[in-house]
Amino acid sequence: MRAFRRQIVLASTVAALVFAGIPAFAGPSITITQLSLLPGGNSSSATAINVHGTIVGSADTPTSNSMAVKWNAAGAITNLGTVAGSTWSEADGINGAGTVVGYAILASGDDEAVKWSPSGVIATLPVLHAGDLSFAAAVNDNGAIVGEEVFAGLGQTHVIRWNPNGTITDLGTGTFNRGAATAINDRGTTSGGSSTVDQNGARAMRWAHNGTATVLPQLPGAAEQLGIASDINGLGVLVGLSGIAVRRQYEAVTWSQQGAITALGQLPGGTDSAAVGINDNGVIVGDGLDVNSVGQAIRWSAGGAMTVLPTIAGSTDPTPAGINDNGAIAGTVRLASGEPVAVRWK
Repeated sequence: MRAFRRQIVLASTVAALVFAGIPAFAGPSITITQLSLLPGGNSSSATAINVHGTIVGSADTPTSNSMAVKWNAAGAITNLGTVAGSTWSEADGINGAGTVVGYAILASGDDEAVKWSPSGVIATLPVLHAGDLSFAAAVNDNGAIVGEEVFAGLGQTHVIRWNPNGTITDLGTGTFNRGAATAINDRGTTSGGSSTVDQNGARAMRWAHNGTATVLPQLPGAAEQLGIASDINGLGVLVGLSGIAVRRQYEAVTWSQQGAITALGQLPGGTDSAAVGINDNGVIVGDGLDVNSVGQAIRWSAGGAMTVLPTIAGSTDPTPAGINDNGAIAGTVRLASGEPVAVRWK
């Protein structure tokens, strides 16, 4: 979810912005906590959180290699490791049972989708065509995993689903030739997007359990094809971003079960908001630029009220990654030293 969304953002003017921190405001009940680093490490990032408050992501080691990690609800970190011969891994999704999914960079330099059992045993996931690169993005409570497979030689990236019975379902590329999966709910509905190879077009997508692909609408008057569905909750409500009337700018949105789009708004005087997570209570998290073009983390209540989340003193670029049904939020901020670190808001 995160790589695809960032590719879209890099195609916009956001890539050229340099953030300078200003004080943030938030409701008095929301606090931020920096999560532990690996021994000897300097940085980390959070990518997902489950209903029990377990957060997954990655953290660097003293040798500067990145390793998949998880933090329990108390904040203790566990190095999940990687496959034999690899020195790099990342965790991108976790379900309620504690199954974790992500990918590893093999000794050959190829990316391969992997999963970790709740006890920490790692296994690679099969692909449709031997030798293809693959990535796992999310796993639901039934054990279904979604991600991508890069079809070698075809210039295409297909969204695929690894089913609990061991089979693989090819969900295709979506409306363009590069598909990406971001989340899957317990009904088996997948959120994501589809983009062109040159990143000149991207649309939000939804794939039903039976494989039916739907291109989700943009906001009226959008100047270009720009969008991604970053998450889907158990009720089938999706969140993400849509292009607006100004080229290379976008706004956070939701899509109903029926596909109707609703704008969530921007920070006062700001631009480029994006929603990245939604829980089953309808609470949404994301980020956006304020009136001074400074990045802020945002929480939208189920009723649509917007709150700026606090950040660590001196840090910049607060970026939520997900929210669980208890309202705990996982994300990342960049410290004054320049190092990104994983955080929890609750």
